[in-house]
Amino acid sequence: MLQFARFTATRATLAVMTLLLVSFIVFSLMELVPGDCAERYIAFKNTQGA
Repeated sequence: MLQFARFTATRATLAVMTLLLVSFIVFSLMELVPGDCAERYIAFKNTQGA
């Protein structure tokens, strides 16, 4: 039973670390992109002539 608890704790820790890393990468990439979603949407609509 101790092996299962250790395995579960290890997997849970790795899952949390993976989620934190992915969140950090996505947040960093979103901050590096110039402008925001609303500005890009407005620019896209203006080029369509709507």
